[in-house]
Amino acid sequence: MQKRTAVFACLALLVGLGLAPGSDAEEQQEHHRLNELMLKGSHNSYHKWPPIPVHPRHRYQHDSLHAQLEHHGVRAMEFDLHLSGSGEYQVYHIAIVDERSHCRSFEQCLQQIRAWSDTHRDHEPLLVWIEAKDFAGGRKIHSLRPVDRTIRRILGDRLITPDGVRGGHDSLRSALLTEGWPTLAESRGKILFMLTGSREQHADYTSGFQHLRDRIMFVDTAADQLEMGWAGVVKLNDPDDPLLPRARRARLLVSTTVCVAPMRDAECFRDRDRAVAAGANVLLDDYVRPTPRRDYFLDIDYRHIARAEPHDRSEPSQNAAQQTTGSPAAH
Repeated sequence: MQKRTAVFACLALLVGLGLAPGSDAEEQQEHHRLNELMLKGSHNSYHKWPPIPVHPRHRYQHDSLHAQLEHHGVRAMEFDLHLSGSGEYQVYHIAIVDERSHCRSFEQCLQQIRAWSDTHRDHEPLLVWIEAKDFAGGRKIHSLRPVDRTIRRILGDRLITPDGVRGGHDSLRSALLTEGWPTLAESRGKILFMLTGSREQHADYTSGFQHLRDRIMFVDTAADQLEMGWAGVVKLNDPDDPLLPRARRARLLVSTTVCVAPMRDAECFRDRDRAVAAGANVLLDDYVRPTPRRDYFLDIDYRHIARAEPHDRSEPSQNAAQQTTGSPAAH
């Protein structure tokens, strides 16, 4: 019943937006902007079941990155980044206790995404979260510049970057408030990277919370940073977070975690429906395909659901649009 209800709700949403199956539906959707889309995403996309799970949160496994993209409709991913003693960036959850991964090195993860993208050149945009997670294994990550260089080397011709979205505006915020995000049509075949980590790492990457010039990744925005000139994305762990509607009104791309092990099915259905109702752009989930002994999985093809503006259509603050180069919140 819950599955049927969710499907009917999504069909109603499609009809209300003029995106139900029909001659004009696909053409209409191509004009929707990134912050008007809703994408199905996998939480800790690399994760494999550990040999001996020491915590209930570790008891899940995704299929390969290729299978997620090819068969499960995943269009958003998340990778935990650790810096090894040799200087290589590795992808896993927690050292020793939960470190099995479909792509142990960050380069392998990017190459797998590149390989799929190469064979689907008109694919919907892929959104990728990078979490700098040095507190769970590896050396301290002081700078993310090497990560930028790796992404640029492997995926340089496919990227949606802060500079690209900012264009000729003084700041990213100004661009988002006046022109908006790229459309679906403009974003096809492209990949957008987003960074979340410690406040110290964010400060370094944004040159002291000043700008994202020449950077590859957008940066996770805190509740007190929504009007900063570089603000463009936010990542939440709860679809009921009061920051979600505020970020939507500010035209940020909003990601939220939905269902993680060991949540019960009823909790997962509840949080999925709350995330959909709130208009989150990216839903990150441990269960993107049917799983034995569970009724729940993120079963709706979110790639083809678009929303107009958030439910609260009040205009976002114009302060950010008026910021100029050199202000504390610029770029």
